[in-house]
Amino acid sequence: MLLALFLLAGSFYFFNLKENELDMKLAIDNSSGKKENNLRSFFNNKDEYDKAFSAVGSNEKKEILAGITSHHFLAKELITRFYSGIENTSVEKVIIVGPDHYGKLSDKDTDVVMTEISWDTPFGELNPDKDLMQKILKNNARTGINDDVFKVEHAIYTEVPFIKKVFMQTEIVPMIVKNNYSYEEFVKIGEKLRKTAGENALMIVSSDFSHEATVKEAKEQDDLSIINLQDFRFDNLNNISCDCRACMAVLLGFLGPNANNFYLVENKNSSNFGSPDEKVTSYISGYFLYD
Repeated sequence: MLLALFLLAGSFYFFNLKENELDMKLAIDNSSGKKENNLRSFFNNKDEYDKAFSAVGSNEKKEILAGITSHHFLAKELITRFYSGIENTSVEKVIIVGPDHYGKLSDKDTDVVMTEISWDTPFGELNPDKDLMQKILKNNARTGINDDVFKVEHAIYTEVPFIKKVFMQTEIVPMIVKNNYSYEEFVKIGEKLRKTAGENALMIVSSDFSHEATVKEAKEQDDLSIINLQDFRFDNLNNISCDCRACMAVLLGFLGPNANNFYLVENKNSSNFGSPDEKVTSYISGYFLYD
């Protein structure tokens, strides 16, 4: 049993290194121009974002409670379409939830970690909502602060410049979730988050879907995942093929009665964005709407 868990963890780590390999070839040096003590995305070239938003153009805006999008920068146009379709005028805080790709929390007593450090982006500084984070820490015993994890976690740093560009005045609550199958606790965290964050809070789950699958396999897995996002409930979490089912459990708790209002924005895979690999990573991008 222990050997099986070890192999599962090792394969998860390997697949995510492979998934991020093309992204890292695109990455800009993370040290140049960085403010002391601030965090920064590895993808910090303003022109990359301007070109992506220009290529996507204007989209019909939707007022949403939460959404799901990729953290694979190769799919930056898909991520751009996701963010550019959100009505942003009332959003005051963005809670961004992503997986612990590299097992940094595997031997820790915490299930969710955050950072109170600000982020440098090509569009200005993105600040954390420290007041909300302190409330989260007070209300959830297995949450904590771990700044170092965020220096390497692409599930968060890939999203940060997009968030700052679209939500200029907002604050952020970045959360990394342990790879864990005790979904009940994560649902409870999401429920508390919804109550604690109040109105005008938006949750975004940063998650990719099928990994190391053929295009045909990815399509089959994604079709099943979409069906289960449309019928989003606890019993269906294991039917969603993504790299952070625990993140989906947090999302489920946050959504509450809005859990079945899923709107699909786009379903693509890495081959659609120029990846030469025979095995692909897939992306499901979508919104959860208010009633």
